Amino acid sequence: QTGRIWLGDVGSNVREEINLIVRAGNYGWPAREGSMHLTIPLPASPHGALMGPHFSYTRDEGPAGDGGDACVIVGHVYRGMTLAGH
Repeated sequence: QTGRIWLGDVGSNVREEINLIVRAGNYGWPAREGSMHLTIPLPASPHGALMGPHFSYTRDEGPAGDGGDACVIVGHVYRGMTLAGH
């Protein structure tokens, strides 16, 4: 409905991230994990502007702040009325 594409990316070791995907966006994979730069260098001439994540967190802080958030999981958004009230 909004035309936006959100991507939940489970990080390799340390950070989780949520990205708002834009055409020709360069999210730094695999040289970045969330907002953290890794030891892998970025390509010499990346395509598109380097985009930071919309939201990034470590596995022990997480959005709830309770230390129990191990990974980010996303799925489809249902906006219909058939399942309203369920």
